[in-house]
Amino acid sequence: MLGLALAGGVTAWMVYMIARKAYPVVLLLLSGLVLMFCATFFHLGAILPDKLSTGSVFLDVLDTVRQAYATRLGNLGLSIMCIGGFSKYMEHINASQALFDVFGAPLKRIRSTYVLLVLSFVVAQAMALVVPDHSGHNLLLMVTLYPILIRLGTTRLSALAIIATSHFLDFGPGSGNTILAAGLVGEEPSMYFLKHQLPVAIPAVLFLAAVNFFVQRWWDRREGPDAEAAALLEASQRLTSEQRPPRIYALLPVLPLVLLLGFSPLLMERFGIKIKMDPATAMLASTLVAMVFEYVRVRAAVPVLASFKVFYEGAGRQFVVVVSLIVAGEVYAKGLISVGALDTLIKGAQRLSLGPRPLALISSLITTGAAFFMGSGNAAFFSFGPLLPKIAQQLGISTVHLVLPIQMTAGLGRTASPITGALVAIAGIAGVSSFQIAKRTAFPMAVMLVVMLVLTI
Repeated sequence: MLGLALAGGVTAWMVYMIARKAYPVVLLLLSGLVLMFCATFFHLGAILPDKLSTGSVFLDVLDTVRQAYATRLGNLGLSIMCIGGFSKYMEHINASQALFDVFGAPLKRIRSTYVLLVLSFVVAQAMALVVPDHSGHNLLLMVTLYPILIRLGTTRLSALAIIATSHFLDFGPGSGNTILAAGLVGEEPSMYFLKHQLPVAIPAVLFLAAVNFFVQRWWDRREGPDAEAAALLEASQRLTSEQRPPRIYALLPVLPLVLLLGFSPLLMERFGIKIKMDPATAMLASTLVAMVFEYVRVRAAVPVLASFKVFYEGAGRQFVVVVSLIVAGEVYAKGLISVGALDTLIKGAQRLSLGPRPLALISSLITTGAAFFMGSGNAAFFSFGPLLPKIAQQLGISTVHLVLPIQMTAGLGRTASPITGALVAIAGIAGVSSFQIAKRTAFPMAVMLVVMLVLTI
C-alpha cells in the first residue's frame, strides 16, 4: 500500500502543477525520478536488472533517463523525427496542396465538416488494421489525412482528435496486444481477431464515430474559430498557378504509406520475400524521391539540395517537442512500476474473490487507468495479461472471458493520455499541446469504456 500511496501523492502533485501551466516534460521527469528514489529508499523494488545496473542503486535511477533516451532515439524517436521532417518537406514543396487538389474536390461536396470527420475516422480506423503501430499509424495520417481536413475547413483540434481516436482499439492480427491475447487463450492471432475482436470492434467503431460527431462539434462551438487553421486555409487559397505543384505531386505524401504497406510482413511472407521497411527508412526514401521530383520541376540542383535542410529542421523540432516528452513519460511510468503501484492494484483485485464478471470489470478499469498514467496500452496489458489464465482456471471459466474485455479496453486509457507517444507526436507536428488533444479525447474514451465493457462482459 505504501507504493500506491506514494504514486497517488506524486501524481496528484504533478496534476496540480500541470494545472498551473508548469512545463510538463520536467514534471513527468521529476515525478518519475522521485518515485524511483522512493522505491530505492523504501526497498520497494529494483530499478534496473543486475546486468544493466551501474553498481549504485541511486545512479541506477538517473541512468534510466539515459537508457530511455538511448532506446527511444534509436526506435520510436527516430521514426517520429523522420516523419516530422518528411511532413515539413511536403509542406515546403506544396505536395500537401497537390494531395488536396486531387482528393479534396469530391470531398467538398460534403457540406458538414463533422460528417467529413466521421467518414475520415472510419477510413482511418480501417487503416489501423494494416498499420498496427499506434504512433506510426497516427503520424502517417498527419502526412496524408490531416492536410486535407484542414484545407476543407476543420479545426486543428477536431482533426487531431479524429486521428488520435482512430487507433483507440488494439486489434487486428498484427497488434502486439492481440498476439499476446491470442497466446493466452491458445488461438492463432488471426482466429482470435475474427472470432472475438471483430464482432466487438465493428459496433464500437460505429458508436465512437457518432460520439466524435457531437463531441468535436461541441468543443469547436465552445472554443471558437481556429485562427491557425484558417490562416493555413487562406494561404492555400492564395497560391498562384506557378506556386501550385503538378498534380503528380499528390503521390508524394502517400508514398511512405505505399512503401510500408507494400513491404509489410504479411505481404512479404506471402510471396516468400525477406525485405523489411522501417518507417524512418520509408520517410527518408520518400523525401529523396520528392527531391528528384523537385529537380525535374525547377531544373536547379543547388536550391533543391539546400531544401533538404527543411527535413532536418522538421526532425529537430520533433526532438525538442515530442521525443523529450515521450522519454519523460516513460521515466514517470517506470517510477509507477518501481514503487509497485500497479502490482498492488492487480493483487488487490485477485484477493477480492469476486465472480467472473465483477473481476473482469475491475481488472479492465485497472488496466485502463494504468494505460492512462503510463501512456501505453501495451505496458498495462502486458503487466496484467500473463496472470489471467491462472485466474480463469481458478474461477472455472474460459480464459477469453477475462482476456477480451481487458485487452480491448487497454487502448482507451492511452488514447486519453497526454503523455502517449502518438498524441505527443501529432501535437508536435500540428503545433498544439498534447493536453489540448487529450481534452478532446477524454469524454469519448470514457463513453467507449462503458460501451466496451457492455459489449465484452
